[in-house]
Amino acid sequence: MLTVRFYEFIKDHAGARMRGILSTSLASGLFMGLTMAVIGGAITEFSKSKSVSARSCLLFVLCIASYYWTLLHSTRVSTGVAFEAIDALQLRLVDKLRHSRFREFQQLDRGVVYAQLTGNTDIVVEAARYLTTGLSGIATLIGAFTYGLTVSVMGACLIIGVLVGCGIFFERWQHQALDLFEEMGASSAAFLSCVKDLVDGFTELKIHRPKRDDFFANHLLVLAARNRRARQLMEGLHANGLAFVATYALLPMGTVVYILPRLLDVSAQQVVSLVAVAFFCLGPAMSFVSFISLSSRAWMTIAALIEFEKQLDALRDGEGGAAPTPPTFERIEIPSGTFSYSEGFALHLEHFALRRGEL
Repeated sequence: MLTVRFYEFIKDHAGARMRGILSTSLASGLFMGLTMAVIGGAITEFSKSKSVSARSCLLFVLCIASYYWTLLHSTRVSTGVAFEAIDALQLRLVDKLRHSRFREFQQLDRGVVYAQLTGNTDIVVEAARYLTTGLSGIATLIGAFTYGLTVSVMGACLIIGVLVGCGIFFERWQHQALDLFEEMGASSAAFLSCVKDLVDGFTELKIHRPKRDDFFANHLLVLAARNRRARQLMEGLHANGLAFVATYALLPMGTVVYILPRLLDVSAQQVVSLVAVAFFCLGPAMSFVSFISLSSRAWMTIAALIEFEKQLDALRDGEGGAAPTPPTFERIEIPSGTFSYSEGFALHLEHFALRRGEL
């Protein structure tokens, strides 16, 4: 599962800090669950005495403050780890790129090189941010489910069942989104490579109009259309995902209101309490679903960088040690020299001289 691979990537780079990320993320979820319990108790208290005690207000403030601090700390640390990890990976790629053999370097697709070194790696940091909210959400769901059990066992099980069922459906739908995401990345790299060809070969294309028109019509426009189509499909799938998440947020409450009373003899107070449970489950569940989506796409970005690194490893020129000291000179002179590139081109020099400092 791609989400697990992304988690292991963050864990490997976090080292000892991962324990702090996990503990504060789970603690923030527990504090959110306690907040829900405090609010549920306050609702019960208000229904009986038409007032809420100062003790309940104090507990609410303490839980909210604790939730804020723990979530803030875990988010800062996890995003910091993601920044460090992706920065180290890209710098390693640049270092290996400069040690590549010249002939093989010339054969590299420039679009792929630019896409890997300057691509959208912000998604890795965004996924790391949702890692903390996702872990926090799991703890919150556990707390909400535990509280729901005290209200109605069947009602709590229905809420969790709906959430889990929708989550499984979303996970299967996610595979289609990942295929489109990969296709969009490939088409974007090809279009970027074509644009670079236009810039690098501008002089040649400018002096040859038929070649320029052919390049524009049969290469640039074709790749632009393919890139646009891939992006439109991705955006359409993304819109479907947003609509699904929005609908997904309403299903647990609808289950409690319309299905549970037909299955069990429950009181109005139980229904209200379970609706509150379902409401509190929405944010954590949506955060976890978003983490699955983002982490999968983030891992595909990371995997592409790792694959590119393996490609650069095969192109390494093997030079090592300290750089040689350049020789001192005042003048370089070639009395006579000939260079033949092919049958149709040769260069002959008669008494060539280059002085120090000249270009």
